Amino acid sequence: ESTSTPVTPVEPKPDYSSYIKQYADFSTTAWWKDDMIWAIDRGYIQGDSTIWNAKTKKYETHLLPNKKLTEAHFLTIFFRYAEKDELANVQSTSSWNKSKVYNLAKKYNMPVVASEKSKASRALAEQGIRRGKLAQLMVSYYYGKTVSEDTAIQFFINNGLTTQTSIKAFEPENILTRAHISAFIQR
Repeated sequence: ESTSTPVTPVEPKPDYSSYIKQYADFSTTAWWKDDMIWAIDRGYIQGDSTIWNAKTKKYETHLLPNKKLTEAHFLTIFFRYAEKDELANVQSTSSWNKSKVYNLAKKYNMPVVASEKSKASRALAEQGIRRGKLAQLMVSYYYGKTVSEDTAIQFFINNGLTTQTSIKAFEPENILTRAHISAFIQR
């Protein structure tokens, strides 16, 4: 009779002020805010500090969450997460500035689209990466061998790396944005 009713503790409201100050396009209402913070705080995602604001006449740093994610950018972010030390020490095999991440992808049997073989093949590194291809690359890394996109997407579904419940609902042909990668890696 003398015990009080239990009170559910209230979670403190997150403090986004430092991210708002650091990134001109950070949004406290965006679906990606917490995933991006997680990736930023661990050094996986970095902002682009070369964005000119004509209004303020200053350069600003932007996260560019809605910009397409390229295969080369995905590999850079992914290897910052999965192979940070190795990424720092891997050697380039050509003057192509992306050869390091592509050499790691080759080492881990990841079926990338681009390569350093030709100018046309290198250009593929800058194309937007499809959701199905991202799943295939990540799961191929996990298994150490190339798997099909469908197998990879099913792995994502079975292991909670996506909220989708079928391969079709995963929309494997859709191009990812920079905001998506932090969510997938965190999961």
